[in-house]
Amino acid sequence: MDLQEQNNLINSRPYTIAIDIDGCLAKYIGWQGPDRFGEVSKFTLHLLEKRIKKHPNLKIIIHTCRVLNFNDNSINPEYVKCIETWLKQNNIPYNEIWTKLGKPFANEYWDDNALKVRFDSMIESFF
Repeated sequence: MDLQEQNNLINSRPYTIAIDIDGCLAKYIGWQGPDRFGEVSKFTLHLLEKRIKKHPNLKIIIHTCRVLNFNDNSINPEYVKCIETWLKQNNIPYNEIWTKLGKPFANEYWDDNALKVRFDSMIESFF
């Protein structure tokens, strides 16, 4: 695949947000088990609704460490089921729960542990 074909593929994808659960979609309450989640963030859901209106074909990927076994970082299907149940119970829209290696392709990454870094600048007060 040449560079032009790669660019065409990238530009044909729907606008995508990869979003974390703990500290973002839900208040982080510490690890209390795969089926225990903090209170849903109404603020984050409000922002998500605004994004859906702006991008009607928005793709939402749930990108969380909650899918992993702690001892070996393998995917735990039972943990994934707990996430699916929680998302459905709380009417949180999503297209996919990321269970692949690496970072998903997205236009935006929503994560409470993120630090926005630009090539030529960043917030020095952080350091």
